[in-house]
Amino acid sequence: MSRRLSVRLIAVVAVLAFLLPLTAGVAAAKDSANIIKTQVQLLNPATLNGTQLQPGVYELKADGSTVSFMQKGKVVAEAPMSWKDGSNKASYTAVIVNNNAVQEIHFSGKTRYVAIAG
Repeated sequence: MSRRLSVRLIAVVAVLAFLLPLTAGVAAAKDSANIIKTQVQLLNPATLNGTQLQPGVYELKADGSTVSFMQKGKVVAEAPMSWKDGSNKASYTAVIVNNNAVQEIHFSGKTRYVAIAG
């Protein structure tokens, strides 16, 4: 192998070695875009997937298929969910309750919102 070919081969390998972590980072960023963590306050009792939620402050996590309400780091209620596309960005984070059951969760500054399955 000529010296010129060896130098080019090393250069190509070096460029690929730098690009690999960049593409992995882009994939991770896309996955994390479907996870939202925030804090919500319920002013009235509500149910989520059959679990009674008392008024109070909850940590909320919505991922690709499940929404979880947590207090003090422990999951107190969770339910299957799906992402929906709204037409406008939400002005604030809101938990939509209908007939005492959590139906939707809209997130401040986002057009996508969570619809509770069932």
